[in-house]
Amino acid sequence: MKKSPYRILIVDDLDDWRTTLGGLLRDDGFFVEVADSRENAISALETENFDLALIDMRLDETQEGDTTGLSLASEIRQRRPGIKIVIITGYDSPDTAGCAIQPNDRGEKIADEYMLKQDAKAVPAIIKGVLSR
Repeated sequence: MKKSPYRILIVDDLDDWRTTLGGLLRDDGFFVEVADSRENAISALETENFDLALIDMRLDETQEGDTTGLSLASEIRQRRPGIKIVIITGYDSPDTAGCAIQPNDRGEKIADEYMLKQDAKAVPAIIKGVLSR
């Protein structure tokens, strides 16, 4: 399999999702780094360049309604304006989808794409689509 030149950072607090998503993308030839927290994601971004960050919206599964992934995405966008961002979640709601992909009053979006974890098998295709924009 041909290796992709793209570097992907996966941020999810759950090990099984980091493994699943990482495996899907590695199988498709992507270089993948994983982080289990906001702090580890920021640390990875300080030492490596990534083309795309795939971020779980709920980085603290113990907190219902948690959206710290959106805050992290916004912070990454400020630190690395050129990086593409995909928000992934197992807890879909129109409000969070809108927050992630609808432009704010300055015309900026937090994420380039929003997807559900139950559609995980589509991750490589979605990532390719976002990277080609």
